[in-house]
Amino acid sequence: MSADYRNESHMECKEVFFTGSDALKVGYALCYDADTLTDPRGNALAAAATGWGRYVKVEKPAAGNLAAFAGFCIRPITGQGWTTVVRPRAGLSFEAHVQARAYIGTTLLGLTAGSYALTPQPLGLGGFNFLSLQTVNRSATAGLCQVFAMPGNSWGVPTFELLDEMLKLDTALWGSTDDGATGTNVVLDGARGWMSVLTAAANDDYHLMGSANEAFKFAAGKPLFLEAIIKLTEINVDDANWVLGLSDTLTDGFLQAAGAGPAASYDGAVFFKVDGTMKIQFETSNAAVQVTNATLADFVSAQEYRLGLFFDPQDGITGYVTPFLDGVPGTPHAITIAGLEEMHAIYGLKAGDAAIETLSIDKMHVRAAA
Repeated sequence: MSADYRNESHMECKEVFFTGSDALKVGYALCYDADTLTDPRGNALAAAATGWGRYVKVEKPAAGNLAAFAGFCIRPITGQGWTTVVRPRAGLSFEAHVQARAYIGTTLLGLTAGSYALTPQPLGLGGFNFLSLQTVNRSATAGLCQVFAMPGNSWGVPTFELLDEMLKLDTALWGSTDDGATGTNVVLDGARGWMSVLTAAANDDYHLMGSANEAFKFAAGKPLFLEAIIKLTEINVDDANWVLGLSDTLTDGFLQAAGAGPAASYDGAVFFKVDGTMKIQFETSNAAVQVTNATLADFVSAQEYRLGLFFDPQDGITGYVTPFLDGVPGTPHAITIAGLEEMHAIYGLKAGDAAIETLSIDKMHVRAAA
């Protein structure tokens, strides 16, 4: 049946069974419990992903159910029980819970694992992206915000992208910045496609890969999203240095010697790790004005990480760059847009001792408004 929700009609509403214990509020995003093994009465089902999970039981968005978006709660309840969700249709506006510094007509939002609120990430999860229709700061505490539903992975504006699944060594797409005696990159066997960047067995030897052209820029009215999957196995406890992100400079492999981190002056945003630490750090930079989160996450040797960043241009004067680790958003960094230059997509590493270091990358995907 159709519903009138916050003065909008022509949206489909549905009775569903909430399996959690939280207090649901109007505008909370919910996903189907696609792997459920019980019906709403607790009776055992023969197999997971039956009709109960796909069409009746709902739960908080999580990594395993984001593709099974059910809709937004319109009837508050506390704990398990029947409630009503409304599933938006593309081209309609409505109120949803948002945790973001939203700017009207600019901020792109999407579903996030572990949150009932939409956050800044335009991945089309659950079949929709959402555009903020209000200027409101919900970054500290989630709350209602008027949003506009866009179908699939649409951003509502023309976009272009770099997508490399690392199925081959593409020397036309990527250039190497090294000291001339570094290691040789190799394509690996394995599902999804992997490529490894290697250093030589020499302290401070560097090997950085940069997209052939500076095609990307943090600019007014131009949102941008980057995502990549990486893995590095430490050869000597914590000596490796690595970097991934966007930068206008490639000089000396971008990373400074002796574990000193990214270049002292550049335009861009990067994830990185330095010699002597086991922390993933995140930094944004407009020339020498830099904001660094030195403790974004612990780094575990040989573990895969899905790293992402989203640039929201906001009012065109101050933008915000949000880091993502395995799909979970971190604290946004404010960045002054004036003066920023075009950037390369980059990934690479620098040896922290006399041993060969290897950074493996599964993909690099950058999408930006044209």
